[in-house]
Amino acid sequence: MTRISRIDIKDLLKEELARELGALGAERFRAEQIFNWVYKKYAGSFDKMLNLPAGLRDLLRERFWLGGLVLAQELVSNDGTRKFLFCLEDNQRVESVYIPSRNTDTVCISSQVGCRFACRFCGSGMGGFVRNLRSAEMVNQALFLRSRGLNVSIVVFMGMGEPLDNYENVLRAVRILNAPYGLGIGQRKITVSTCGIISGIERLSGEDLQVELSVSLHGATDTGRSGIMGVNNKYPLRDLMEACKRYIKKTKRQSIKSNFFRIVF
Repeated sequence: MTRISRIDIKDLLKEELARELGALGAERFRAEQIFNWVYKKYAGSFDKMLNLPAGLRDLLRERFWLGGLVLAQELVSNDGTRKFLFCLEDNQRVESVYIPSRNTDTVCISSQVGCRFACRFCGSGMGGFVRNLRSAEMVNQALFLRSRGLNVSIVVFMGMGEPLDNYENVLRAVRILNAPYGLGIGQRKITVSTCGIISGIERLSGEDLQVELSVSLHGATDTGRSGIMGVNNKYPLRDLMEACKRYIKKTKRQSIKSNFFRIVF
């Protein structure tokens, strides 16, 4: 079986892996053991999962694979902030940033290679849009830092790309980051940012999640905002603010973060 036909096991939720195992004739409870190796023990191969039967490890190698990231560069600032440049398996590159503080440590992760929206203040779209990241590629950014002994307690989707333009994969990554079998990060410690895609905000409001939402404004008028954020031509400020009101009302959240202040209605 070729690699293309296999599944990166970190793209699956636990219940999905359990179903896959059942279809292979293996015990469904093995999904918990496998993800314990992946997310708690940072196993990079199925061969290391020694509490699994040898036959099951053979099946896992045939049906799945364990993707990963290669560190291309790491920069460390005087305050302890670290920027990581990762090489993906197709040789594309994305950045993550680790931001330590006294009580909590944050990782800012990327959701796309490049970006479609080309906001003037952001470098992500300078080279155009290349592709969406899979959920595993997003989770791997936080997992890599955890495997290095860094205390990742907050995750923000504010790196390269527009998270709501990669909606399905971002939401899957959120669920894995939050899950007890995954990284166990509380929903309220996960922030999804957007340049203001109203359709994505409306969709997110119906997910029954307690994640934080951050909206990039960068302008107080349509004229000013459209000059630096082309997305404002499709989703102008008045419509965006109404969408934020609906989001807060539906999710019972008290406010939404912006790049300047909290939007409170």
